[in-house]
Amino acid sequence: MPRSESFDKYIAEQMKDLDFARLSLITSMEEFNDSVEEALRRTIRKMGIREFSDLANAKVQNVSAFVRGDRTLRRHTLDKYLSVFNLKSKIIVVESGAA
Repeated sequence: MPRSESFDKYIAEQMKDLDFARLSLITSMEEFNDSVEEALRRTIRKMGIREFSDLANAKVQNVSAFVRGDRTLRRHTLDKYLSVFNLKSKIIVVESGAA
């Protein structure tokens, strides 16, 4: 078995641990400056679309379209997806020019 295929299987197995998956999601945002959507796409790919869909109680077709970039998420759906990781979104308004 090629190393990459073996490693992909290893990561998919690790992603069954939702604490590990949450850490992966947060790391994507903090260390790689991914947006929450990019981090979700990356994490869902690692977990497997069907596996994530089952956990999120979402249609596989909708999750797949989101992962491909063909679909954007409304806040309600974003929070539904984040809830798999025991997370939720929060909107913060700051003054223009503020960091």
